[in-house]
Parts: sequence; C-alpha cells; structure tokens
Amino acid sequence: ASGNLKAILLNSDGNKLTTSNFVADIDVKRADGVGTVRKVAQADSSLNIFLTPGIYHMCAFHMDMTGKSFVPTDTTFTMTENGSVDLGTVTAQVDSAHLKGKVVDTSGKAISGIQLQALNETGCNRPAATTDTNGNFDITVGAGNWTVGLATSSDPTKSQVAPATATVANGATVSGLSIALRTIDSTVSGSVVDANG
Repeated sequence: ASGNLKAILLNSDGNKLTTSNFVADIDVKRADGVGTVRKVAQADSSLNIFLTPGIYHMCAFHMDMTGKSFVPTDTTFTMTENGSVDLGTVTAQVDSAHLKGKVVDTSGKAISGIQLQALNETGCNRPAATTDTNGNFDITVGAGNWTVGLATSSDPTKSQVAPATATVANGATVSGLSIALRTIDSTVSGSVVDANG
C-alpha cells in the first residue's frame, strides 16, 4: 500500500470523534469490498493511512454519530499507486432525508408490523422502521443510494419479492416505494441418500 490518505473527521457539531471515552472507528472500503478499519487520532480526530489503488468510500462508527452520516461525495475518492489524497476536514451531517412507502402482500393488501431496514453503499448506517397499521413506513436516512428490505428479525413466514431502491439528497423525501411480500406457506420434503441409496 503506497497511496496515502489524510482527513480530519468531525461530528455534525464540529466536535472531534473522540468524545464519550470512545475513539471513532473509520471504515475505509474499496469498491470491490476490500478495505480496512482504523481509529482517528485522539489528539485531533485525524486519519492518516496507506492504501492500495482503487475507488474508496468511508464512514464512521461512533456513538455520537447515531442519526448522522458523512455526505458520500465528501468521503468517496480514488487512490492511485504512490498517490496522495487529502480530504481536508469532513464534517458529518444530521440525517434528514426520508424514504417512504408501503408494504403489501402479493394481492396488494397492506401488511402492518413489518420490520424494514435501509442499507446504503457504505454499509455503515442501517436505519430501520416498522410498518404502521396501514402498511406504511418512513425511514430517516442521509444522502446516498439506498436499498430497503426486510430486517433480519422480520417474520420468517414472509419473503420479499424484490427490494426497493432510491437515491436521495439530505433533506429530501422519496415517496411511493413499494415492497411486496409473499407468504411462505408451502412445504418441500424428501430425503438425501448416498450413492448406494
């Protein structure tokens, strides 16, 4: 790794990501999924690491970052062999975008109490919501490309037909997302045998 990345990463209020007796972990991930996790410096919340060539994005894990994120364009960069990238000071923003829609079954009937999760390309933030009595959901997110689907703790008798995707700017709202679920109500049975039966 010969490319050098430098940045100073701050909370939305301008404070260092070293408060609450916890130093932030910064996930720096290449487009193919390869990456590393490093802590910011205690003294000034800076990051100084070496990387291999590629297109990267990064995000922060810190208890003070709940409901906050970095603007993707501020934390996406290309590293070259022996290159040097200085992102300067990057300040988080309070997430204020909304992904709204409805969960229905294959007949179009609304389904309440379904736990949903939104996942963006960084993989750091996974905001969640539960559908109301009319099957509606409203997930607060930051800027970026999002995929909305069933959370891992959802009803195991439901299967998602296809995920809903959206690109949103912070402060904006994407409405009309539709998620269709099918009921898992069939049984497949049989036996597994060796070559001798």
